[in-house]
Amino acid sequence: MKANLQPAVFTWPELPPLPVVGQVVLVRVAAPASRLAARELVRAVLRKILAGWSGLPVAHLPLPETPQGPKWIGLLGEKSLDLNLTHAKGASWIGLLRGGSIGIDALTPSPFAEQTLVARDFLGPAVADEIQRAAQPARAFALAWTEMEALLKCVKCGLPDLANVPVAALEKLAIWQTICEDGQVIAVATGDGAGLDSRKIGAQTQPG
Repeated sequence: MKANLQPAVFTWPELPPLPVVGQVVLVRVAAPASRLAARELVRAVLRKILAGWSGLPVAHLPLPETPQGPKWIGLLGEKSLDLNLTHAKGASWIGLLRGGSIGIDALTPSPFAEQTLVARDFLGPAVADEIQRAAQPARAFALAWTEMEALLKCVKCGLPDLANVPVAALEKLAIWQTICEDGQVIAVATGDGAGLDSRKIGAQTQPG
């Protein structure tokens, strides 16, 4: 089953119900300034959500920490559950998907001195040139960067793996992006066991 590319978006402490298979769930968590505190908070929220969905005590959740972040072990409601976390200025995000794979990334656009160099090194010369020509280069960079990061995270890779990830693997994924009312950009990449046969990008606006 292909994922529904229109995520169901919740703002914590609103507790999302257990989604149907293929429905992407995004949970926005207001984050403290400290990266460590934000990391701990979003994991605490994740555990509360999964305890509600599974009926298990928080202390007994099959949720070990891995190099890619927390990972749900086993099935949930007879289907696999994939999840991914990301942090941006003022907010952390939780992405959840039953029956598929998910990667998410968020970034608040802000120009920086090395922006063109970073874009050229990681996104390629053509994309870097498009970003320079854009009416809002910082926003264009954020859109391109979050797309790349979400795709990589969906196949459980990071920036160090970029050169080794087959393009064909990324082309099987679908991606959805939005610009929130506060300007923050978020990207969601999804895949499933059969592989999505098209790559879709849709820019929509959700409340920040």
